[in-house]
Amino acid sequence: MSLLPRAAFAVALLCLLTGCLVPSYPTQSHPVCSWDSNPPSNSSTVCDALFRAMSKALAISQQKDAASLRFVVSNPRTRRTIARYGLQLRRSGATGVHIVPSFTAKELSPGYYGAGIYILGKARSGRIKSQDTVYLRLAGGKAMIADDQPAQDW
Repeated sequence: MSLLPRAAFAVALLCLLTGCLVPSYPTQSHPVCSWDSNPPSNSSTVCDALFRAMSKALAISQQKDAASLRFVVSNPRTRRTIARYGLQLRRSGATGVHIVPSFTAKELSPGYYGAGIYILGKARSGRIKSQDTVYLRLAGGKAMIADDQPAQDW
């Protein structure tokens, strides 16, 4: 075997052993956005901030601390909707409830984004699968939920 095929084999083997051939999937700590429009130049940072705000709102809604939602949801009507959804989750014995870390985002105006999300989990009565649209305002690297689409779960 000549040097070139041996080198190619060694690189392929090393790549296989170190996982460079394994695709990376979105996770709760590394979400991925699909952009419905031209992504902003800092799309990864924006995606992370939007996901953190939505995940935090969902986590707070599942606790008995609806007042803390004001730190991540600016609109009172949307706060009430999210708090009500959290109450429904608690009453249903929901577990493993999370926002899918791959969602569609769109910049609607500078600093204002729409996000199409799925909320998944399990309840005593079966699976939780909710599709929702929320609108977020991003300023100083921090996102807040500004509004939602009425007549949805969230």
